[in-house]
Amino acid sequence: MEVFSDNWVRDVCEFRRSPQTFLASRRVDVDAFVIDVTKILYSDEERTESIKVNLLGLLQEFAGILFNDPTRLEQTFASLQNIFTQLENTVQVFFQSQIINTLTVLAIEFELMDNQLEDFSRFVDMLIKTICQVNVSDDRIVRASACRCLKELELANPGLLEHKLCLLYNMSQDETTNISQDYMALFVTVLRHAIVSLLTTPRKHKENSLNDLLLLHTDVMRTAMTPTSPKPFVVSPDIITDKSMKWPSVIDTQELKRAVSFLMDSASLMTPNCLVTTVCQLSDCVKLAGLSATTFKQQFLRHVSTSNFPLFHMVFLLKTKFSSEIFSYTDEDLLLSRLLLNATHSSLPLGHRLICYDWLSHFPAQQLNDSQPPELPCVPDSLVAEQYRAFFPTIFDDTDVSTHKLDLLSLCYTPTDQLGDSSSMDLMGCLTVLHKATQYGFAGRHAVALFRSLFTYYKRHHNTALAKQIFKFVLTTVMAHPKFAAHTVNFVKCAAKVTPNSPHIVDLLQQLTEQTVSSPVSMTVSHLADHLVILERAARETYINPAGVIQFLYQLLSSTSLCSNGNWAVGNGVLSVCRNLLRTHHATVLFRDMGDLLLFIASNFNDIDIRDRARFYYTMMTNISSEKLHRVLSLAPETGTEALSTMIEDDLSTPSYPVAPPVKFINSVFLTLNRVEKNRTNDYRKRDWTVAEKKGKPLKGLLKRYEGMLDNPLFRPSIKMSYIFEYSEESKDDGVPQEIFAAVIQLSTTRHYKSIPDISVPYLRRSSSTTSLLACQKEVTIEFVPEEPFPADFNVTVTFSNTAGETLECHLMPLSLLFTDLCLPIQLPSGYSETNDSDRQTAAAELFEELWGKIHGESESNSDGAASQSVESIKCLHAERSAVEDGINQWLEPFLVAVQENTVCAAVFLPPRHHVLFKMLMEETRTIVAIATDDWHILPWVNEFLTQLEQSK
Repeated sequence: MEVFSDNWVRDVCEFRRSPQTFLASRRVDVDAFVIDVTKILYSDEERTESIKVNLLGLLQEFAGILFNDPTRLEQTFASLQNIFTQLENTVQVFFQSQIINTLTVLAIEFELMDNQLEDFSRFVDMLIKTICQVNVSDDRIVRASACRCLKELELANPGLLEHKLCLLYNMSQDETTNISQDYMALFVTVLRHAIVSLLTTPRKHKENSLNDLLLLHTDVMRTAMTPTSPKPFVVSPDIITDKSMKWPSVIDTQELKRAVSFLMDSASLMTPNCLVTTVCQLSDCVKLAGLSATTFKQQFLRHVSTSNFPLFHMVFLLKTKFSSEIFSYTDEDLLLSRLLLNATHSSLPLGHRLICYDWLSHFPAQQLNDSQPPELPCVPDSLVAEQYRAFFPTIFDDTDVSTHKLDLLSLCYTPTDQLGDSSSMDLMGCLTVLHKATQYGFAGRHAVALFRSLFTYYKRHHNTALAKQIFKFVLTTVMAHPKFAAHTVNFVKCAAKVTPNSPHIVDLLQQLTEQTVSSPVSMTVSHLADHLVILERAARETYINPAGVIQFLYQLLSSTSLCSNGNWAVGNGVLSVCRNLLRTHHATVLFRDMGDLLLFIASNFNDIDIRDRARFYYTMMTNISSEKLHRVLSLAPETGTEALSTMIEDDLSTPSYPVAPPVKFINSVFLTLNRVEKNRTNDYRKRDWTVAEKKGKPLKGLLKRYEGMLDNPLFRPSIKMSYIFEYSEESKDDGVPQEIFAAVIQLSTTRHYKSIPDISVPYLRRSSSTTSLLACQKEVTIEFVPEEPFPADFNVTVTFSNTAGETLECHLMPLSLLFTDLCLPIQLPSGYSETNDSDRQTAAAELFEELWGKIHGESESNSDGAASQSVESIKCLHAERSAVEDGINQWLEPFLVAVQENTVCAAVFLPPRHHVLFKMLMEETRTIVAIATDDWHILPWVNEFLTQLEQSK
């Protein structure tokens, strides 16, 4: 069968969403799919260029799935080259460009240079032949794409085009169109790799080794790669900065200097991004060859004040490589002033400003021997105190900007050992902007930025008096708002790595513990999880008395309803505190109080897991020594395995048990859901449609009561469909389980439908002459609850187990819910539905007229500019009257509310609360259908429905 339908956009989207589901739903394998795509790419009719470009995009995106077979890859690779050759001198330039892009992706991803050298060499020659047609305006797009593809191939295989360097050099000079920059970018990439090859590859150097590469012409048609060609090498970034790599004095660099000058003179022809890439690669060439860097001076003068950020960033890259060669102290001051201006410019994008702050903290100042910028942050030496004010945070700064500013300020100011010195006061005062939000209890990014800045202060100035002020600040913050307990514990953890024996950490935890255990229980319960985090961290310190913590926990559990509520998170937090106390302190110190607490939890906590763990702790504490207890509750580094206690750590995301085997996917569609069709045997023409004369009070308020029924939250209309779940008759026996157990059917819904619960089927097997029908077929009912009355397709996945105990998964054919499936008879409100047939017929006809009048009024108001979904329409059915009557009997019989001699009225309810009303005036050769609906979006499906009715036989 054909893989793609006429609606190719939908097919492409479905394939991108899930290739396995797409192939399974069409019952084709990967070979058939690739063959069908190749046929479409070859064809000249019926398919537009955009379709072919999208299909090539699929081959690129899902190459790992489509070309896992080497034979299939080789055939497709050759076919794409053949298509490109046939398209020469045509106007399908975008299609041609996409073909070579796809070929490049396949060549790099599957390493064809190592695996299929002949095909790879033929492809490279084809690209070189394409770019040799310089100054041809018709194929500029194709030639530009070919240059970029060759550049990617050279980057993936350094040295690939080394013997074509002279050809690329000449073409870069000859090309005069707007794609000359692509030739230059390709040339400088190959040039850089050639210079690295001269330095790293063992060979006997000659005076003209480099000049020959740049001047000796190579035959254009010469094969790019042969089995005797030197294999590509690895270009490591360390080669550029390795000072041991020295340029051989034997090699002449005269022609290299001309090439560098040519590229710099052509810089004005390049786009900013291309210029940055070219200058960076060319600077590596100059650095490796030991040439003078003065040729880059003009780039600094031209771009030091530019508003284009990549070019401004390029200046700093040049400053990093050639600090004292092309930059004087005056230039450095100018560059620093521009950097400060851009960093504090509020209209620049946030990312650009943050990069400027990073450059300020790693500024490549004038250094001896042109050393690299320092790895540790430091402010430039030329930055004066008056410029520090640019780093003071303001209320208009983003939190990331404020964090970077505070980072720089901690480098600018150096506090002393004296309390209250000016530097400490300035640094703590700058925290006001971030502290303001936490003072009102706002968590989130401001809190994270505040504690991150505090840690930056502490990491750099922990030997000064500022450290004490920092811990005092943290203590005040968390005591006022316990919700910052997690931030505080994280801060303490990081500070302990910087200063493991700092007394400030113990003092902070001691004061927080005392504040927690001395507070009334009623005040602690509201932030219990935060207090338990503090106590859990404090329990690891031997200097903190555990008696107060244990008594607090016992009072907390005994005087509140926490035990009866059985909250697992609370119980886990309490046991975490107990566990750390048992690990840190000797059992004799804790024996009585801890035993009472654990026994109380084991007897009264309303969660079996917490009770078992408390009993486990109590048993260990009362039966083994403290040394053994510490070993059991700690990790076991000797064996490299985790101890039993890791099962009760706070972080339960780490797997402590063997991982179950993965779910296996079956590509073949061997199961099916077949719809159970409902037979309609009633004939509306045989029913009595005579409406008795209304007696007594007329039906007043019927529409209002009907709308009240629709507004009732308990009114939940849905579509219930029955299906037979069984083995497909077309499925083969090979590789398909004959019995499945514990099957779970899952349907993926669209945004127009509520989610559908999973459907369970205990057992199913393939039918045979000896099996019972009950074991081979299972009837399941699926309830669809629409949010909007639109037809939809639902992808179906079945997960089950086989006789070997494996878990398998497969896709079924999608289930389609048609417009006719959404149609329900109109439902009368309570009080009318319980009456006899005559009264119900009267009420339904009356409700039909009132709904029609309401929709008519709303549609009339649309012409006055009012927003309404209601609309009226007319359609003419060109069919004999008998055929229309048969169609009505087949499709509209359950929805009829009134039938006269030549007029039929039908009311269709569409969940959740929409309607379609029909008035059909029947003549001998045609029928006029008046339509009224309160949702105009469904008119296309209504038109399709009436066309189907017209064609009924």
